[in-house]
Amino acid sequence: MADNRVFFFLMSIILASACVQNSSLNLTSESNNQTQQAANETAQVGTVQPLPQEQGGLGGISTVPAPQEQQPEEPGIVSFVVVADDNGLYPQTIVVPKGIPVELTFNVREQNVYYGGLDFRSSKFTTGTVLAGKEITVQFTADESFSYASYWPVSNVIKATGNIIVNQQAI
Repeated sequence: MADNRVFFFLMSIILASACVQNSSLNLTSESNNQTQQAANETAQVGTVQPLPQEQGGLGGISTVPAPQEQQPEEPGIVSFVVVADDNGLYPQTIVVPKGIPVELTFNVREQNVYYGGLDFRSSKFTTGTVLAGKEITVQFTADESFSYASYWPVSNVIKATGNIIVNQQAI
């Protein structure tokens, strides 16, 4: 009778083992089918996005930034940056094409700037006060050469002069 118990016990283990393996194969097969289906759907869309783990994600947290819509630059605009402090404008002279819109950004340094900031004035623009460490952008269309200056806003003391030179040959 003990032999029968051992026999049935061993048969139960073998049967259970076979069921677990079969179940595991079914799960793997289902997982592969789901993966293949997801891949097919992704292929239909046209792009494949890697999983967060493949992107260096941490614990399911994606480290990939969300896609951002890029705004196209307006055609024909030329851009310049002028860095300014109490001692000057860098660069002091900018050459621009005639009749083309210009975007000019004034970046006021954090050091060597009057506590009240600077303002920038010309026949084409007036910025108002720009504090140290800040910037402002102006737009204008260059049709002739002109000068501009930086000032201490409160006392109207001129600090530096810059030049916009218009190239008479339009691009």
